[in-house]
Amino acid sequence: MLKFMKNKILIPILIGTVLIAFFSFKYTAGDAGGDERRGLILKAVMKTLHDQHFAPKELNDSFSTHIYHQVLENMDYQKKFFTQKDIDELKGYEFKIDDELQGGSVEFFNKLDAIFVNSIDKTEGFYKEILKDPFTFTANEEIKLNGEKLPYAKDDAELKERWRQDLKYLALARYVDMKRDQKKKIENKDTTLKKRKSDAELEVDARDAIRKNQETYFKKRLRKINGNDRFAIYVNSITTLEDPHTDYFPPKDKAKFDEGMSGTFFGIGAQLKAEEDGKIKIVEVITGSPCWKQGELKANDEILRVAQAKDEPVDIQGYEIDDVVKLIRGPNGTEVRLTVKKMDGTTKVIPIIRGKVEREEVFAKSAIINTKDGDIGYIYLPEFYVNFMESGGGRRCAKDVAEEVKKLKNAGVKGMILDLRYNPGGSLNDVVEMGGIFVDKGPMVQIKGREEEQPTTLSSHLDAPLYDGPLAIMVNEGSASASEILAAAMQDYKRAVIVGSPT
Repeated sequence: MLKFMKNKILIPILIGTVLIAFFSFKYTAGDAGGDERRGLILKAVMKTLHDQHFAPKELNDSFSTHIYHQVLENMDYQKKFFTQKDIDELKGYEFKIDDELQGGSVEFFNKLDAIFVNSIDKTEGFYKEILKDPFTFTANEEIKLNGEKLPYAKDDAELKERWRQDLKYLALARYVDMKRDQKKKIENKDTTLKKRKSDAELEVDARDAIRKNQETYFKKRLRKINGNDRFAIYVNSITTLEDPHTDYFPPKDKAKFDEGMSGTFFGIGAQLKAEEDGKIKIVEVITGSPCWKQGELKANDEILRVAQAKDEPVDIQGYEIDDVVKLIRGPNGTEVRLTVKKMDGTTKVIPIIRGKVEREEVFAKSAIINTKDGDIGYIYLPEFYVNFMESGGGRRCAKDVAEEVKKLKNAGVKGMILDLRYNPGGSLNDVVEMGGIFVDKGPMVQIKGREEEQPTTLSSHLDAPLYDGPLAIMVNEGSASASEILAAAMQDYKRAVIVGSPT
């Protein structure tokens, strides 16, 4: 099973990560995924790691073998796709990857990718054939589920047997759940149970459920991932060997990161959902968004086709929701035309000019809690957001929190609570600036570069705190990085009481 390295980047946001993303954009402007482009990306990644990482690892055979084993684990942790025969074909690259990286070669990746793609076709046939016939649960069989302790299947026959065991185990687990659920309904005289099913009928239902799961897994996971996605997994096997927080961003992941950090994107501002029958419907129109201003798109409208301005519309029947989103989003000021089916059955073409959409759930919010001892101000901050793409023009969490603090002060609250629970971090500069809201001038955190003998102290520079009254900061196990820095700094200054569970 593909094991993705998709952790959100937390601060410190490494210069190397930003440069890697830059190179990725620069070199994807040409072909769709050729060896030359990928070779250039590898060279850019390795140069960035060598020049910018705090403690880059030496590029040698030891580095090579670590990458070799890591990428195999990331691609096939449960050992359900590669056979020992495949591994034997790849074994010759174990100590050559470092040489390939220095020259920008993608020979190992191409070989690995070809074998994996072939195995997807092969194993899809396995599950379809295996799940045709009933399972019997009377034989004395064992199954090992820990991928780390499993050897690779020696050949295709043994690999198919591994799939049979795995599918049988999944079907048995579902069968037991169904049987237990039926028994409970019978005992409770549950009227929702229309018919008592036999063990054979329950086995069929369990097998059908597993078949549907596998169909979804192959269609929406394995088949949806293309060569560029698998190349990103390969590159991330390299970057995360340096440390767990250095990631390679292909363009689509870079765009998602920017959106997540800024809380904004360019599109029409409609939330979509995919129905079980494959229909794509509007769930909600975001207030203030381009489609809200246009006024014709409504909740429960079904999208039939999407066109870029006056281009030929694309029929989206059977499309995945992510692919529909890609068609609808686009550059600011451009037009998209949606052919929608209304609730009354009529069909209409709705032209919408794309614009900036702000995800309000990302931004800082405040409220006043009324207590018998007086009003308490409450500020919720989901993450330390900043818009890297808009120089000085986008929303920033430090500025927004300052505004919320001013509003609460003007309301005469007797104390404030800053809620950082489940806040995973974000912008380092905003942490420093936000600390100044409560303590004015003073050090907040130290950072140290590879070439620096002494760490650099980052300090806030406000002449006076915006708020000097009682303060509590809420944290939990989901509070990380920037949240920890701010909470620790306020604790060290004895400025706030920290409430919650360890971060």
